[in-house]
Amino acid sequence: MGERWNTAVMDGINLPSTEAYNQNFSFDIIPNSMVESVIVSKTATPDMNASFAGGFVEVKTKDIPNENFTTVTMGASYNDQTTFKEFLTRKRGKYDYFGYDDGTRDFPMGLKFTNWENPLFFEQSRQFKNDNFTNYVTTADMGSNFQIALGRNYKLKNNSKWGFAGALIVRNEQNKLEIDHTGRGNWLDTSYLLSNWQTTGSDPVEFYNFENQGASYNYNSTVAGMLNFGLQLGKNRFSFRNSYTHIYDNTLTRITGWNEYTSGSGLPANAEL
Repeated sequence: MGERWNTAVMDGINLPSTEAYNQNFSFDIIPNSMVESVIVSKTATPDMNASFAGGFVEVKTKDIPNENFTTVTMGASYNDQTTFKEFLTRKRGKYDYFGYDDGTRDFPMGLKFTNWENPLFFEQSRQFKNDNFTNYVTTADMGSNFQIALGRNYKLKNNSKWGFAGALIVRNEQNKLEIDHTGRGNWLDTSYLLSNWQTTGSDPVEFYNFENQGASYNYNSTVAGMLNFGLQLGKNRFSFRNSYTHIYDNTLTRITGWNEYTSGSGLPANAEL
C-alpha cells in the first residue's frame, strides 16, 4: 500500500516523516552497520501502535554489538540528465552541502507587520538583500555520500558486559526534473474548442498552442547520526539510544510559457467574450 498507510518505528519510538507533504520515512538514513533487525508486520497486535493499515516496520538498532567493528563507506553517483550540466539555484551559503544555513537566508532584524499600502512596507523591503531573489546558473555536481560507523563491546565480571555503537552519515544529491507541460484538465488544451464563446466568426475558435515547459532543480543534503550505549548485568539490560537527522531540501522550479492563473483569458486576439 501507499506510504501514508505505513508506520515506521525505531527502538519502540515512532519515526517522524522525512518528507514535508507525505507520510514517509527514508530508511536509507539509518546506517546498515547499526541495524540489528528489521521486522515488517501486516497485522496489528496489542503491543503495536495501531496507526497503520499497510505495514508496521520496526527497526531495532545495536547498543552492545556482538563483535567489534569499524566501517567506512564512500560513494558517488552520476546522473546523465543532470551531472555536470546547467543547474539553477538561489544564492548558496557556505554550509549548504551539509544542509545548514550560514545566515545567508536570515530575515533583517526588527521587521514589523504591515501591508503594501503602508510606506513602512517599502522601507522594510529595501532591507532584504537583492542577491537572495536572484537565480544563479551553476553546474550540478555528482551525488556523494560518506558513512563511518564504530562499535565496541567490553566484558565485565559475572557474564556482564557493556558497549556502544555509533555512526555518522553525510549525503548530498543534485537532480534536475524536466517538465514538458503543466495544465489543469482541458483548460487551455489545444484540442478543446471554444464552442460556448462568442467569436467574430461563425465557426468555433480553437485555442492557440499554449504549451509551456521548464525544469525543477532539487538540491538535497542529509546529515544523520546515531550513538547507542548498553549495559548488561546478568539478565538485566539497560540501553541509552540517541539518533539525529537533519534534512535540507531546496527546490527551484522555472516554467516558461502560458500561465492561465496570472494573465489573459486564453482567448485568441480576435475573440470576444
